[in-house]
Amino acid sequence: MTMTLDQDRLARLIQTRRDIHQHAEIAFEEVRTAALIAERLRALGLEPTEGVAGTGVTAYIRGNRPGPMLMLRAETDALPIIEETDVPFRSRNVGAMHACGHDAHVAILLTVVELLVESADFPGTVKLVFQPAEETCGGAQAMVEAGVMAGAEPVDMVLALHLHGHLDVGTVGVCEGIATANASDFSVHVRGRGGHGAFPEATLDPIVAAGHVITALQTVVSREIPSTERAVLSVCTMSAGTAMNIIPEHAELTGTIRSVDDAVHAHLVERADQLAVGVAASFRCEGSFDSNLLAPSVRNDPELSAFVRQAATEAVGESNVLTPRPVMAGDDLAYFFNEARGCYFFVGAAYTDGRPQTTHHISTWDIDERCLQIGVDVLYGAARRALESGAVDVGEVGPHP
Repeated sequence: MTMTLDQDRLARLIQTRRDIHQHAEIAFEEVRTAALIAERLRALGLEPTEGVAGTGVTAYIRGNRPGPMLMLRAETDALPIIEETDVPFRSRNVGAMHACGHDAHVAILLTVVELLVESADFPGTVKLVFQPAEETCGGAQAMVEAGVMAGAEPVDMVLALHLHGHLDVGTVGVCEGIATANASDFSVHVRGRGGHGAFPEATLDPIVAAGHVITALQTVVSREIPSTERAVLSVCTMSAGTAMNIIPEHAELTGTIRSVDDAVHAHLVERADQLAVGVAASFRCEGSFDSNLLAPSVRNDPELSAFVRQAATEAVGESNVLTPRPVMAGDDLAYFFNEARGCYFFVGAAYTDGRPQTTHHISTWDIDERCLQIGVDVLYGAARRALESGAVDVGEVGPHP
């Protein structure tokens, strides 16, 4: 079942990825990327719907007999990062970079679409979803609200992949159950009384209070969460003040809370709120805490995970199919999985020639492009298995419309 790509198709796959990379667009600004996708789909005889949830694109591929509705998803957005690689296809859009692999995800899915259209020998229907704004965790929920999962033809199953910068190229990771963490953002506002930096006794210094809030927040995971649980609370920004001799009235912190377990996540949010307010008050400042759940955890369906493992075994060999721990990153794919069972798997993208791995979301992100064909092979193979698993006896229901 594995499709080993011919040289022309492989070259087109690589070129598509590089073209999208060179024209990176951030969340809800993926205008060129969406147009490219729609053009490619129309060239294959499909009828894409554009402008879904802003800049999303959807389309259908009809099989030749009754069966399930399988959704295949790829994200289209880049990150607000200035690229610092020396590749010839580096981003031309200063301040936007595909530093997470979404350019590759789109190219992989477009190639899978080619294979499915050319064969057309499968039961059911494939729904293609090219989703905007995954990096801000806003696109998937917007697409759900736009009716992508429901309507006259509700989605039964979902498959999606993500490149993994810490897995070697030639490996595929399929998590059992939970694949990604719950992800929340938070902000802490500390308000005091400003004044001259030479007379701190006349002020209520919000910077000092905010510093102690940071220290207190770092005790929640280490002192209140069992060491067997996976949890992260990180303060990532702090802003305050306008000059070196002015104690400001206000300081702000922002950060992220991640956890695999739902109850642990709720505890982290609750305690962060209590500490922010309480520690600020101990310095006679006023503290407030706000948090938003950006994405719940992504949970894999056992049957679909088995299909992915089978396809991955054919593509890279059983010894290279891994069972990684859930990643602490979040993905709003979870909002699609709330509506239909699915599997989210990882394709190793790290070089194995001695070059250091590059983590996601940094300006020097790079991938070994051999991962692209593996992504196509596994996604296509898993999709065919999923469709066949839900095939309907034509004699019972009549011909497929």
